[in-house]
Amino acid sequence: MLEISAGGFHFVARLEDEAAPQTVAAFRRMLPLESKIIHVRWSGEGGWIPWGDLDLGIGPENATRYPSPGELIIFPGGVSEAELLLAYGYVAFASKAGALAGNHFATIVEGTENLRELGQVDAQLRLEARRRGITISELTREAIEAHLAGGRRRTFLAAGAGRSGHSDISERIEEILRDEWR
Repeated sequence: MLEISAGGFHFVARLEDEAAPQTVAAFRRMLPLESKIIHVRWSGEGGWIPWGDLDLGIGPENATRYPSPGELIIFPGGVSEAELLLAYGYVAFASKAGALAGNHFATIVEGTENLRELGQVDAQLRLEARRRGITISELTREAIEAHLAGGRRRTFLAAGAGRSGHSDISERIEEILRDEWR
């Protein structure tokens, strides 16, 4: 069995020794594996770990283009980079080079009820960052700041304090608010 921790969730996967013995052996040689899993770019509802031009020394084995939720596949490289993909929903495995087939080497057997939520956390972050026109890092910093402040938004100390004596306040409001926030 393989234990996986990702996004605050815990999963247990069965290695597919009979269906993909060479891929399982190559994967075992990489253990323990600690890496970031990021949302796929081309394939749909999955997370992936890009490995670039890593040579795993394997070819196609138990290959699929459409892994089911909870299935892990390895693409050993070739027309695209080597990578590991974890499907949390619908996946049509592909890269900018086109359709790919990866070696199905493991299947999650415990924690499957958390797969969709694992993928949705990343998807929601990307969508919100895109909507607001900021990076995921900026969005994450804002969330951490709000959390550390106990969910309270910081109030502007000068708001409603009276006349400032300046006549250009409305033209400089964005600058003033940005400075006050810091």
